[in-house]
Amino acid sequence: MKEQELSRVFIEILPMLDNFFFKDFQDVLHQYKLNKTQHKTIIVIGTFNGSHMTEIWKRMGITKGNLSIIIDSLTKLGYVICERHTDDRRKVSIHLSEKGEKIYSEAMEEINDNINRKLSAISKEEKNKFINSINFIYEIAGKFPD
Repeated sequence: MKEQELSRVFIEILPMLDNFFFKDFQDVLHQYKLNKTQHKTIIVIGTFNGSHMTEIWKRMGITKGNLSIIIDSLTKLGYVICERHTDDRRKVSIHLSEKGEKIYSEAMEEINDNINRKLSAISKEEKNKFINSINFIYEIAGKFPD
């Protein structure tokens, strides 16, 4: 595959994967007064609980400034707790509050239901290929320099 074709595939597949995992959350977003980015941030924080701000913005592919705004809003809503390190006051660990954990649990349940529903539409062989391909992409992408 040529580099131009690879670029096109990535441009097409990223929104597809985003929809694969995060499509059906409109009710949750409305219920908790969240936008899509805030919701994704809760999912990332819940998955990597206790991460520092730098780890979170890199995982999400957003800027430090944007993440700070999101974290501030989630803190005000009572979904996130920021904890400064005693040995280095510049480092801040981000955790979900009890309310944030509830949203995270509901989101993960919905994500798993979405995945299972979508994968049930393909054969067992295709499902295994898909899962192996995703794992392979994850493994290889981890070797790329930042």
